[in-house]
Amino acid sequence: MNVNTTLVENTENIKNSITHEGGIFYLDMKELAELSSEMCDEIYDDPEEMLERIGLEVFSIFGLNGEIRLTNVINDKEIKKLRSKDLRKLITVKGVIRRLTKVMPKIDLIKYSCPGCGTVITVLQGDKKLKKLPEHCSCGRTTGFKELSKEINDIQELNLESLPEISNGQPQQLRVLLEKELVDVTLISTLQPGKRIEVTGILQEMPGFMTTRSDESILSEFMIKGNNIKSLEESSEVVLSDDDIAEIKDILHDDPLQFLADNIAPEIHGNDEIKKALVLQMVKGVNKKKSDGSLSRGDIHILLAGDPGVAKSVLSKFAEKKSPGSKTIIGTRTTKASIGAMAVKDELTNSWALEIGPLVQCNNSVLYFDEIDKMTKENLNELLEPMSSSCVTVNKAGISATLPAATSLCASANPKRGNYDLSQPLARQIDIPSPILNRFDLVFVMVDKPDEETDAASISHVFDSYITERVPDVNIDMYRKIISYCRKLKPKLKPSLIKHIKPIYINLRNRANREGSGAIPINLRNIEALIRLSEAHAKLRLSEWVEEEDFIVAKDLFMYCLKQVGIEDETGMIDMSKGTEKIPTSHRGRIDKILGIVRDLSDIYEEGIKEKEIYDIAKAYNIEKYEATTFLNELKRNGDIIEKTRGVWKLL
Repeated sequence: MNVNTTLVENTENIKNSITHEGGIFYLDMKELAELSSEMCDEIYDDPEEMLERIGLEVFSIFGLNGEIRLTNVINDKEIKKLRSKDLRKLITVKGVIRRLTKVMPKIDLIKYSCPGCGTVITVLQGDKKLKKLPEHCSCGRTTGFKELSKEINDIQELNLESLPEISNGQPQQLRVLLEKELVDVTLISTLQPGKRIEVTGILQEMPGFMTTRSDESILSEFMIKGNNIKSLEESSEVVLSDDDIAEIKDILHDDPLQFLADNIAPEIHGNDEIKKALVLQMVKGVNKKKSDGSLSRGDIHILLAGDPGVAKSVLSKFAEKKSPGSKTIIGTRTTKASIGAMAVKDELTNSWALEIGPLVQCNNSVLYFDEIDKMTKENLNELLEPMSSSCVTVNKAGISATLPAATSLCASANPKRGNYDLSQPLARQIDIPSPILNRFDLVFVMVDKPDEETDAASISHVFDSYITERVPDVNIDMYRKIISYCRKLKPKLKPSLIKHIKPIYINLRNRANREGSGAIPINLRNIEALIRLSEAHAKLRLSEWVEEEDFIVAKDLFMYCLKQVGIEDETGMIDMSKGTEKIPTSHRGRIDKILGIVRDLSDIYEEGIKEKEIYDIAKAYNIEKYEATTFLNELKRNGDIIEKTRGVWKLL
């Protein structure tokens, strides 16, 4: 049966499946399939020819000309699975807009008249080089043609990257050509880098005007000539049915944090606090807009620092699989330009366009950053803005843009000298600038320390995993549904919560307020981190209110981390600079005291000063022996003093 016969037989079906709005006709493929599956098949197999003829049929029905846009197209394709057999077929592709060119006019055809016979000759334009004149007329004339008109359409190109949750392995990209109404100003909010969209169109080979390849090349690229665009921003990342919601509520009815934490990397023994923190990070706190227009972020940033081989990367990879919309990057393979956003030149316009990186792609989700310490300090400083303000700003090559990056960062880092030294400040061992360290809400130090009881439990756990396969209590699909559902909740702070927060804050502040210590206390930024963690826990409880029990969970996690990097065990004094400065402020004045003692004694003991002499004087300044030893070694590393023989020091 030919195309014309099919159309004649389906005129009424077309009329029943089509709607008209603003000069555009929308043909519902789902409705048409119910009326005529045969015609639907022909549209899928030969969309270009069918759409042209359907346009003529629509004109005969309605007496109006207009573009035919197809809706409810069911031929979904993943970018990585596109093959040559799909060429010239109608497909839909979902993805994130990675790059977007400016809108520009393109000449589709030029009409000329022949001065000899008056024939109107149409010259189609397909390549980069403009075809200015017809080669000849049917009357035999080859010169003197007069230009009558040009058909010019607006075009725009976007680079679509596969959705992170379905792009196992290397993410794939696909160029999309948009024309006419698809570049209308009404679509500006939809067509932005970082936005998720569904493109319906015809898969084609790359036309000449979109590529720099030679015309003689036997290679080409896939591209889609867009027919329709649908925003996926308003739709849920994970589709939830009523049954799903009922099951989620049943799962979360009793200690949801512990349940979900137990299902992160069950093969890894222990690390209970870290697993809980990873769950809260997936769920996030609540974004709030303040009265002055500024945004209080709900993103929770976590750093896993410590010895190699303690499962930092393994925990992150397990969490990534269960967190919708997340992805993993590695510091050794990431540049400053590719992490946030950058200006690049595109082939279509040879002008600068904006291309987004993973921080923007993971907006409203989590970015897992392995070996963050391997990036250069200059590149790491690009994280300051997104970690603080949840956005990325680009000002380059005439492009000025601010892109949303409400992205929680889960980073892992190894010590510079191999194994982690608990006696040294975090910032001295992890090669990350202090301003970046300051932005992490929780910092976990993971040390491979021999412990008979822990080691016995770990080896038993590993051995059992080889004998018996551990089946998770909840599969990955349901886990992601739980996280997606909880993310949308917006619990409010219960006013009575202040009576629990205030004494904790004052107490922790006082624990740094010691005369002459110079210690840095916790501040309001730390309290905001506690609130975010509390909000995330309230979400897991499916509660409308953030209550005391949520704050207690948050406080316990915060104090667990603080004991590792911010509390001197012997004195209980809190010094936040121990986690962010190479030389904590509480130590600087005391180190200077020790250096002064060495200088004073150098006049008496020219050949070298015995440690006992230093310890005796240091005690008068309330500096204990163990502290003085630490400070002497610190001054030795800084090149201020030398250890002439064991226990004998000399000023340099």
